[in-house]
Amino acid sequence: MDYQAFLTDELRKAADSPDHEGELNLFTVHYHQAMLEALRELQLCPGCASRGLWHLQLTAGNLEQREFGSAKELMETCKSRLRDTALLCPACKTAFQQDMMVKFFTRRTQYDIAQKKGKEE
Repeated sequence: MDYQAFLTDELRKAADSPDHEGELNLFTVHYHQAMLEALRELQLCPGCASRGLWHLQLTAGNLEQREFGSAKELMETCKSRLRDTALLCPACKTAFQQDMMVKFFTRRTQYDIAQKKGKEE
């Protein structure tokens, strides 16, 4: 599965939707939910753990529990509170990004199935 292509296609579909603002906000929420879950579950290598990057996992868990007033607030908070993801070693960063894409795919496909089921009823 080409998860990057799926992500790009979902973004395009949201932008082209008649309710593009709502769909883009939902896309943003799903993307950040997947990111937070993947980061919280990331198995850090000994090097990243010794550099104290485990705080990213704690922060992600805390952010998952928080309520946000808007997709913009969610984006800005994640950007500022999780900027240390740039310090992950290449192996940890790759594992995190791959897991995030899989989690995003899962969220979006579950959402699409629920939407289709709701329309059938």
